Amino acid sequence: MGRPTVIDLREVVNARLYLNRTSCPWRLVPTDFPNWNTVRYYFDHWTLDGAFIRINDARRARARRKVGRDPEPSAGTIDSQTDKTT
Repeated sequence: MGRPTVIDLREVVNARLYLNRTSCPWRLVPTDFPNWNTVRYYFDHWTLDGAFIRINDARRARARRKVGRDPEPSAGTIDSQTDKTT
């Protein structure tokens, strides 16, 4: 419903990857990418609907299958250097 999207979503993803790589502020996204407001809108939308979590889960499962392991990890460890306690 509504108007069709005229924004190339691949360019939104590329802009987000650029921001991740360079750690620059949102407002300094180069003009080669969509407007920073548009990139931020889609980032917020995808974060709220869980898209990034689903992508990460799918990539992890695929990588584990590729090396012959069960797609879902069965255990995890935390060492004293990772989790500081008082």
